[in-house]
Amino acid sequence: MNKTKMGSIFLISVLALAGIGISYAGWTDSITVTGSVQTGKVEFTVTEYSGTWVWKQISTHLKFEHNGAVATDDLNGNGIKDDDPVAYVDGWYSNPDYELIAWSYAYVKTDGNVGFKFNNLFPCVDFKSDFKFTIGTIPVFLTATNLNWAIETVNGLNQFWIHGIDPPNHEPPLVQVTIKDQAGNIVYQPGMQPPIQLHPGVTYTWNLLIHIPQDNVYMNAYAEGSCTLSIIQWSDTCGGGQLPQKELILPTGIINAVFTHWGPQSYWDTYLTGLTGGPYSLPIGSNTNVHCVGWCVDEDTYIVPGQTYTIHLMSSYSAGNPWSDPDWPKVNWIINHKTPPGYTTPATKEQIQSAIWYFLNHGYTGGDLKVLALISDANINGAYYIPQNAGDLIAVLCIPDPEFQHGYHVQHTFIEIDP
Repeated sequence: MNKTKMGSIFLISVLALAGIGISYAGWTDSITVTGSVQTGKVEFTVTEYSGTWVWKQISTHLKFEHNGAVATDDLNGNGIKDDDPVAYVDGWYSNPDYELIAWSYAYVKTDGNVGFKFNNLFPCVDFKSDFKFTIGTIPVFLTATNLNWAIETVNGLNQFWIHGIDPPNHEPPLVQVTIKDQAGNIVYQPGMQPPIQLHPGVTYTWNLLIHIPQDNVYMNAYAEGSCTLSIIQWSDTCGGGQLPQKELILPTGIINAVFTHWGPQSYWDTYLTGLTGGPYSLPIGSNTNVHCVGWCVDEDTYIVPGQTYTIHLMSSYSAGNPWSDPDWPKVNWIINHKTPPGYTTPATKEQIQSAIWYFLNHGYTGGDLKVLALISDANINGAYYIPQNAGDLIAVLCIPDPEFQHGYHVQHTFIEIDP
């Protein structure tokens, strides 16, 4: 009888546990995962300004040069920091034994941009205008460093002296722009290729140096200027291995081209026919007959106007450019800046073509001041230039395909495209 009771108790226990199991299967739990997303910054942060100050010790007539940071105080007491004629805190500013005779420095303008000033320059001194800057939170490419000058002509002086253009029979001044890293290594100067990458957390120094020759022609010369640095975010995949630029959509197959010389605005009027598909980054018009502004690359080969040639198109920035030349960025600068500094009207098509030939073909030995101004402007500002803004033009190669047509090698040309 006791065994029977024990068996009953065991069965009841099992049923009770079964009921608990059914109830437990309905219980739930959860965990909440939180996070944040933050984008990077493509920006400059200027951290310090500096310059050169030249003093004369009155009793000895000795010259002293100082290079140093701009002070944050209003040294001349007029309530404005960024127009002080001296900002080097060495105690000489109010010392009657010394006379300040010349200076140059960078400063922050009232609009937040960077300006530079050079005053009373004379030979035998390297006058510098510097500022230090850091990059935002992601790496960037430096695509352009543009010096923009507004120049007055004084005493008949060649108005382009500040760009290093030699006045007739005179030595040109040295005008040099460099960017250095924290270790003092030059990471940029005009003519360097390819565009450099600037890294977050690194402090770079931008320096403009002017050295005037010992020549009376430069006395009382005057120029005002500003500097623009342009950057674009770094990306390994940007442009499929090409330099970062505006998106350019071109036909991939063979098309026809007919050339007219001279065009109203250029060396060639280029007519493209036989296009299919699209739309493409070409001037507005029918995809079967497009009119483009065109230029000559090589002066020694020929095209017969009115004859039809087969070509294919390629960006001048393409890694596969068969007419490879480190000066293509400068040529792109020229077609986007046809009015050189110091002029109010654009260069003529003949002058523009001469400047293009200077960089891609035989150089230039003429004396046309506007051509020289185009060349100088491109040398100073165009070494890293990449079209990337609204309205910017890209030089697109018209590559003869095949190279030999109509019994001769076909002249190399390019067209202007605004994507």
